[in-house]
Amino acid sequence: MDDDHNGESLDAAVSRLAKLSPLEYDQIRINEAKRLGVRPQTLDAAFKGARKSNQSESSIFLEIEPWDEPVNGAELLDEIVDTFKRFIVTPNHAPEAAALWVLNTYVHDASYHSPILLITSPEKRCGKSTMLSLLYGLTNRSLLASNISSAAVYRAIEQWTPTLLIDEADTFLKQNDDMAGVINSGHTKTTAFVMRCDGDANEVKRFSTWCPKVIAGIGSQRDTLEDRSIAIPLRRKLDHEQVARLRLDITSFDDIKRKCMRWAEDYYEKVKFFDPEMPKGLNDRAADNWTPLLAVAVLSGWREKAEAAVTALSCVETSESIDAQLLGDIRNIFEKLKVDRLASQNLCDHLAAIDDRPWGEWSK
Repeated sequence: MDDDHNGESLDAAVSRLAKLSPLEYDQIRINEAKRLGVRPQTLDAAFKGARKSNQSESSIFLEIEPWDEPVNGAELLDEIVDTFKRFIVTPNHAPEAAALWVLNTYVHDASYHSPILLITSPEKRCGKSTMLSLLYGLTNRSLLASNISSAAVYRAIEQWTPTLLIDEADTFLKQNDDMAGVINSGHTKTTAFVMRCDGDANEVKRFSTWCPKVIAGIGSQRDTLEDRSIAIPLRRKLDHEQVARLRLDITSFDDIKRKCMRWAEDYYEKVKFFDPEMPKGLNDRAADNWTPLLAVAVLSGWREKAEAAVTALSCVETSESIDAQLLGDIRNIFEKLKVDRLASQNLCDHLAAIDDRPWGEWSK
């Protein structure tokens, strides 16, 4: 009898055995049943059910193996950032936030909060589809859906625990109270479920809503959803900005996914019990949203870049006054252009182009 599996739970044992071929399983089924304290026939039924479930999942999620060697977390995050920057125009520090969110999908269950990644754009042709395609290719167990029903959301999560990417949210989510309730419930692990009547007998059943979620759409979303999100605002690229067109198959990102899987294997337990110190000025909800990502960042030796993303993308109160920020940005523009004078309208245009500042909104 194999001592390596002493103390193993029934569910874990069935999951392990389901990966064997029927012949391999038959050779050890008697000993395994005895070790687990169940009848061989009971173990047979569980084995068949788990194999059927695995076969169903394999048709949806591509099976890949973790990277063979230990992975440097900082280098992996840099690689993911470079991937985003190669294909899409985003505000400063947004690729870093997205990279942390991607890696967090591989250790998601180790955290207590699950921040939504909210992809927003003011209009069409801002790169939303490209961003979703990148996230679909990079995240763990990704499942992409457009205009999905609330029932399909909680049933998909209950069955597969995917990284759920929901597109076209502007066409249905803001007006759908039931959907908003399902999405919002998945933010905190202890309350990440909904109760629904199910089946012909209308029996009450509990469905999980705990999984990583991406919401993408044009314009704003409900305040309650935005409050539970890390927002990545997109815009149309300017004439002088060049990005590559995304023509790659999803399997082109398999090496990155394999590295993420290996990092997750090595750091899952550390993430689970790590409580990072948060930047000052975050409100409680923002701190909840960023804690899982900061944990990943600190354990990867990437804290400085992560804190810059937190400051840029969150409502962080800083000691620098708005006047000082404005004067500093004006100085940087003059230094960048190497000029000593600039027309007022030209200066305003340059200020408005700074993504993580409010100057563009002030002119509206």
